[in-house]
Amino acid sequence: MLKERGYVYGQHHAPHDISVRELGTGVSRWESARKIGINFARIPRVKNKIDSINAARRILDVCWFDEERCSLGIDRLEAYRKEWNEHLQTYKPTPLHDENSNGADAFQTLAMGHKFHQAPGAKRTIKRVSAGGWT
Repeated sequence: MLKERGYVYGQHHAPHDISVRELGTGVSRWESARKIGINFARIPRVKNKIDSINAARRILDVCWFDEERCSLGIDRLEAYRKEWNEHLQTYKPTPLHDENSNGADAFQTLAMGHKFHQAPGAKRTIKRVSAGGWT
């Protein structure tokens, strides 16, 4: 269906758990995707969450988002934040797990799998972007 719309794909990235087998069928999502011609690059689970957060920060300056079609994803990234510890009156070092963290995790998976391609000798311009609750 997506090929019929004229989209051209480079590479698909999937989180580490794409290889998990579904209880009902015993088939993994990775296997199901391959059967319909989609080949995923499996992105390993990060040992430290901050590594994937930093990867997402680094890739933001080369991303372009369609404000209309990506509005929900943009909202999720902007609302991603650390968890607040009410007792200690400080932020925990971990993100708040809510509807925003799922979208941010998907973007972090992209960032962890992305390879920057740059012409030799080209200078990369850095554009500062607010990272919402992670500034």
